[in-house]
Amino acid sequence: MKSEYQDKIDEYLLGRMTPEEGAEFEEKTHQNLELNEQLEFTRLLKEELKSQEEKRRLMHQWEQENALQQNFKKERSGRRVWISGMAAILIIGLVIGNAIVFTHSTNTAFPTPYVDAELYRGDDFMQQAANLINEKKYSEALAYINDGMKDTKKCLADTQKKLLTTNPENEELVEELQYKVVVYEADLQSLTWVRAHALCGLGQLQEALDDLETLKGTHSPLAQKADSLYQTIKTFVKP
Repeated sequence: MKSEYQDKIDEYLLGRMTPEEGAEFEEKTHQNLELNEQLEFTRLLKEELKSQEEKRRLMHQWEQENALQQNFKKERSGRRVWISGMAAILIIGLVIGNAIVFTHSTNTAFPTPYVDAELYRGDDFMQQAANLINEKKYSEALAYINDGMKDTKKCLADTQKKLLTTNPENEELVEELQYKVVVYEADLQSLTWVRAHALCGLGQLQEALDDLETLKGTHSPLAQKADSLYQTIKTFVKP
């Protein structure tokens, strides 16, 4: 992080620039990847500082939901599930900046994707996906993630089907199935987010944009990050 960028970034985010200065600064962020990354980091940091009270409320809610989560976490094969919809919001929100960032590559114009595997501690599947990307084994990572998405989609479809055929009067089972649907949907969004980075590593930028486009249209906590990354990648894709 460069201190010489920070004053301008703060002025921009606080709305202290004239329209002309703002337009000139935005143009510089499109041309300077490091400046753009520092801008996004600062923007996210400011948002985090504004939402500490909300995080405490969500943490309390997650703790209450955690007991329900234990009832079905062992049902999934091949992958340990521990993130609920609320937990996903907390994990993503409590981390300052993106779970996945880019570092500069000496071999290509496009930066090298990097995943902080520690952010997925407790989820062996996601940690393995992160490690494969960090080791630049992008093809292996993509195949691994696609397998995980296939399994998760099946779990989601089976749960939705069971929910449709469950007697509404069985409120306890309905609640449990609805909870599972939220979990599987959150998992698919996380997998889509990670897969976009594996695709970037392979140079399949348009495919990565397609994944991010999908995330942008959801109510996921990842939607804003997906939009930011989408705009960054788009600058590398020729029209």
